[in-house]
Amino acid sequence: MSSQQKALIYPARFAPFKVETFPKPSIGPDEVLIKIISSGLNPIDWEIQKYGIFFLEFPAILGEDAAGYIDEIGKNVTSFIKGDRVIAQGLFNQYGGAYAEYLAVPAELVAKIPESMSFNKAASIPLAIGTAACANGIGLTPPWTPGGEGKYKGQGILVLGGSATVGQSVIQLAKLSGFDPIVVTASPHNEQFVKSFGATHVIDRHSDVVPELQRGFPKGFKYIYDAIGISSTQRIAWSVLASEGSLAVVNPLEDWLVTEIEKDKTKEVVYVYGIMYVHRDLGRGLFAALGEYLEAGKIKPTEIEVLPNGLAGVADGLKKLEAQLVSGKKLVVRPSETP
Repeated sequence: MSSQQKALIYPARFAPFKVETFPKPSIGPDEVLIKIISSGLNPIDWEIQKYGIFFLEFPAILGEDAAGYIDEIGKNVTSFIKGDRVIAQGLFNQYGGAYAEYLAVPAELVAKIPESMSFNKAASIPLAIGTAACANGIGLTPPWTPGGEGKYKGQGILVLGGSATVGQSVIQLAKLSGFDPIVVTASPHNEQFVKSFGATHVIDRHSDVVPELQRGFPKGFKYIYDAIGISSTQRIAWSVLASEGSLAVVNPLEDWLVTEIEKDKTKEVVYVYGIMYVHRDLGRGLFAALGEYLEAGKIKPTEIEVLPNGLAGVADGLKKLEAQLVSGKKLVVRPSETP
């Protein structure tokens, strides 16, 4: 068996990506090796390259969404067998990322997928569901914990960016948690799409959102999840966040928002990013429950677009994400199709 693989290498800070032959990762006793069939693209990867964020050891392999087969099993692992169809997150550490043919990952951060679900679709799930789950950072009890499912029945939540992949996952977890209403912002053409995940009210994101939310929900929202995280959505969220309310944001907080938080300490605002290797206890519980959620259809994948040329197609795909040319779907590559 070859000890080499094709991988998309990020050789140095700000450097362009390159497809190279690279050592295949080895596994420890509590880990599994996944033969990746499909890898999902995420905006964080172009942000890492463009802005030089995160402390990485170079050369690095990025990519946070992997779907494939279990190829090797550590001696302590009893929850999987070789050939199981699974999903996992690529990680910014010694394990490497999903822009490769193989991924080594702790077995407790892996979930099985149904036979009926394609690997391409499954690759849309890992980072989005992990980032959505980080809403526990604003005090929400995850639905898979004792008493969590249905706990928030009758309480409202606002999701900014409902058609984004993270937004879709937030909606689904909110539905499992019993939230009602589940109010989201989205483009009108995505209204039925986000309602299919559990949204109850959809506000046109191109409209004057704040007055519309204030008219419909004059008390504001105790819980808000900003799945876009840019300055304009942070402003919307802050404007309709109720006193004693909590806001989760997927990007670092804008300076003006930090200033506002200092003025009003009754409101809680957190920046969330869902790498489950970092949020290990949360990730352990999430991935233990995720297989059953997927089998039951309680968590569903998003629409996908498969890019050509395998790993060699990632760079162009990330440019599309940076230019905001992707809406309501996940870009996916298949490493085996790399020239």
